[in-house]
Amino acid sequence: MRPVSSFSATLSAVRSPGPRAQRPRYVDDLRGHLETILRWKRLVLAIAILGAVTGVLLAFSGGGTEYQAESTVIVGASSVQIGRSPEQDATLARGYVDRINGSLQGAIRERGDISGSVGISAESVSGSPFIVITASADDEQAALDANKDFTNAFVAQVTESNEALVESQIQPVRQRLNQLTRQIRIDERRLVDAAAGRITLSADERTQIESRLARQRPEADGLSERIRDLSVTLGSPSLVGVLGFSEETTRSNDRLIANGVLGLVGGLLLGSVLALFLNALELRLSTPGQVRRRLGLETLAIVPSSDPGRRVE
Repeated sequence: MRPVSSFSATLSAVRSPGPRAQRPRYVDDLRGHLETILRWKRLVLAIAILGAVTGVLLAFSGGGTEYQAESTVIVGASSVQIGRSPEQDATLARGYVDRINGSLQGAIRERGDISGSVGISAESVSGSPFIVITASADDEQAALDANKDFTNAFVAQVTESNEALVESQIQPVRQRLNQLTRQIRIDERRLVDAAAGRITLSADERTQIESRLARQRPEADGLSERIRDLSVTLGSPSLVGVLGFSEETTRSNDRLIANGVLGLVGGLLLGSVLALFLNALELRLSTPGQVRRRLGLETLAIVPSSDPGRRVE
């Protein structure tokens, strides 16, 4: 009795009237590889599952574990003193979050001596002046320390920037106040000396001095009040304040899914390569596709090896 593949090939040779339409070689090769992989699908699937399980186990073993520590910062604890509304504080908090996650992070990391291996992120609580700063690291204590150092460095950075801004606003006001104070003292001394007879002032000169004092004294009072208001802001470290630090970290396995997917894909690739390798070792023609690719003949019938009756027929 002939093998199944030989019988199929013989039928093809007898019934094929002429050369078949030629397809591009790469199409046949691709279809052949796909058929081979499907023939060995159980092996490929088993290796893929094994790869996925291996990836997940590696994540659980500690390679993918990440520790996160959080702190909460409030923006505008001194808003009552400096006249800002809660909505302005919330807007300012969102601005700080954008800067922490962007341009300001490098300077704060350097100030707090934060390792580059530690991840830092910030988010604002919607509609509120609260900012949550999160430090992520592979080591629990490193996450806690980095979170405290970064948060304190952020508050110090904001405080210093605010002091520099307020000082730049106070300086010209203080200079103008000093000028007015000197002029007021000169004019008041002249009036006192004139009253004591030490100098002589005409009626026009006295009127000019009194008129000038009437203008300068309210202006000086207003400048003094402005300096006091700015000084309150300057001396308020709670413009951005720390509400608290987390005493414990939270663990996350962000790489768990990634490791599983990578293991699954790697297993599929490895299983497919192994299936192609095993197929290359076979000497028999087992499928119609193999008959078509190797002999150039279309298969007209297949005799199942598992059905003795059909084999006899």
